[in-house]
Amino acid sequence: MSTFRWEIASNLTKGLAEGGDFAQWLGDRVPVVSYARISRSQGAAAAGRQHLNNLAEADRLGWAVVCLYTDDGVSAANPDIARPAFERMLRDLLLRGTAEGFPISGVISVEQERLARSADDYLRLLRALSIRPEGCLYLGDTNELIEIPAVLKDLEGGAELQGQLETDRIGRRRRRSIRDRAREGLGSGGQRRFGWLGPDTAAGRSTNTVLDSFESTYLREAVDRALAGATWMSIADWLTAERVPTVRGGRWTIPTVQAMLTNPAMCGYRLLDGVLVRDGETGAPVVGGWQAVATPDEWWTLVGRCNRWYSPNGERSGYKDRYPSQSRGNGPGPGRQARLAESELSRKYLLSGFLRCGYTDGEGALCGAKMGGHPPHGTNRYASYRCSSSGCRKVGRRADLLECHVEAFVRERAELTAERWQLLDTKGRRDMIASMVDSIVVRPLPKGRTRNAPFDPALIEVIAKAPAAADPLHRT
Repeated sequence: MSTFRWEIASNLTKGLAEGGDFAQWLGDRVPVVSYARISRSQGAAAAGRQHLNNLAEADRLGWAVVCLYTDDGVSAANPDIARPAFERMLRDLLLRGTAEGFPISGVISVEQERLARSADDYLRLLRALSIRPEGCLYLGDTNELIEIPAVLKDLEGGAELQGQLETDRIGRRRRRSIRDRAREGLGSGGQRRFGWLGPDTAAGRSTNTVLDSFESTYLREAVDRALAGATWMSIADWLTAERVPTVRGGRWTIPTVQAMLTNPAMCGYRLLDGVLVRDGETGAPVVGGWQAVATPDEWWTLVGRCNRWYSPNGERSGYKDRYPSQSRGNGPGPGRQARLAESELSRKYLLSGFLRCGYTDGEGALCGAKMGGHPPHGTNRYASYRCSSSGCRKVGRRADLLECHVEAFVRERAELTAERWQLLDTKGRRDMIASMVDSIVVRPLPKGRTRNAPFDPALIEVIAKAPAAADPLHRT
C-alpha cells in the first residue's frame, strides 16, 4: 500500500518554535526541498534514510532543506501510478514556495531514479525549477549539480534522458545502504569473522552478530596477551600450537593476528572510508548491535600498537598514506589492481613473493611458506629473507647474496650484461624475474653448519618457468 506525505523540516520547525523567524534560520543558505521515493512500502525508516542523506549533502553544499516530500510504496516500473508528493513538490516549485509561505529554489535527492521515472517526469521537474534563475538540482549518489538550462534544452529538443538508467545505479544504492546500516548500528554481513558465528536463517541470526563460544575464548585470550605486551608473532605461534584453525583454514601469521585484533568490530565500532561511524548529533561512535569481545579503550590501545589495518585518525605509513583503511569495499582510492600496482612500485626487497621456505619436517612435509624481507637488526648485520610461517620460521638467508645468485640465473637466460641489469629499477628487475622464474625454494642449512658459513648456492632451487607448455620445468 502506497502512502505519501510532505512536512516542514524539523530543524526549521524547532527554530520557529524557539521564537526565531525564517530569515534568521535561513541566513545565507539556499532554500531547497528533499525528495524521497521507495518502490515498496517499507515504513518511514526507509524513506528517512534517503532524507538523512539529502540533509547531510545539503549541509555540505551550504543549502537548507525547508520541506521533505515522500512517496512511499510507489514503484518506478509503472509510470501510471500517481505520485502525490512529487506532484505537490512540482506545484510548490512552480509557485516558488510551500503552502506555509516559505520560499524554495531547488531540489536534492539521492539519485535521479528516485525523482524521474520517465523523461516526461524529468522534463516537468526541470521546467518547474527553471521558473527561477537560481533554480538548482543536486543528485547525492553521483555528487552531481545539474546544469538545468543545458539539460532542459536537450530534453525539449528530443534528446534521450541522459543517465536515467546508469549501469552503476545498483552499486550506488548498495553503497548508500551500507552507510545507512552503519549509522543504525547494523552489521555489515559478509565473510564470517573469527570469534563470531555465521548466519542461521532458522534462528533468525545474521552473520557476525553472536559470539562463537569456542573461538571467542581464544579471541579474548589473544586480546589479553596483546594488551600485556606479547608480540604478534608469539600470539600467532600460540594459536598454531593450540591447533585453532583460522576462518578459512589457513596459517596464523603476523598480518592475520594484527588485522583480527585491531578490527573495530571487536568493541562494536565500525569504520567506513577509514573513518569511525559516529552519531550525527552527539559525535560519539555508533555502537553496533552485535556482541563485542573487547571494550573501546582496549581496542584503541591495540590500534595504538599497530595502525597497519585500521587507523581512525589517519596515521599510516608508506604508500598506504592515501588509503585510510584496508577494509574491503568501502575505502576511497583506486581498486585492488591499482593498489597492487602501487604496492609493487614501493617494494624494498627484490625477491619478495618469489621465495618459498624449503624446510621439511620429520614426515617429509615441505613448509612452502613465503619468505619476507627483513632489515638488519640486533646480531643480524645484513638484511635477510626469512620464513614467515608462524609454525616454522626455521629458514633464513642473507638478502644480498641470495639476490646476486638469482640475478646471475636471470641474466644468463635473458642474455643481459651486468651494465644493462644495473639500468633496470627494482620493478624492472622484478618483471624480468617474473617472466622467467616460477618460484625459488630456499633449503635450510645442514646440521652443524653455522649461519656465518659461506653462501651455498646448492641450497637454492630456482624453479624456472617452462618455455612452452609441453616442455618440462627447468631447475638449477
